[in-house]
Amino acid sequence: MSLDDPVIITRAPSGALAGREQCPAIPYTPAEYAAEARRIADEGGVMVHLHARRPDGTPSHAVEDYRSLASLIDMGLLAPPLAVSFVMGVLGEIPPPPATSPRWPRTCPRARTGA
Repeated sequence: MSLDDPVIITRAPSGALAGREQCPAIPYTPAEYAAEARRIADEGGVMVHLHARRPDGTPSHAVEDYRSLASLIDMGLLAPPLAVSFVMGVLGEIPPPPATSPRWPRTCPRARTGA
């Protein structure tokens, strides 16, 4: 690889666990993510790697928090040139899907065995 080779610039504006105590500029809300994504694109980034947060900055696995981020795409705020990667990479246990999920019995041995 040389300095002349093309590269892909991707950025995770919030990371999985860092908070504003470590960096006051970390986005928490969808509007803050949209502003940061625009800055990433303006500086040559082509991909944004997003970890959902609650409005207070707490890392989240909640579907509604990911839907809030996805709504940015629907509004054209994360539209090309950015590729978007949604990630659930936070420490701690990921809550299982609800038992009413059609995929739940097929993907979780505990659901089949009752353990």
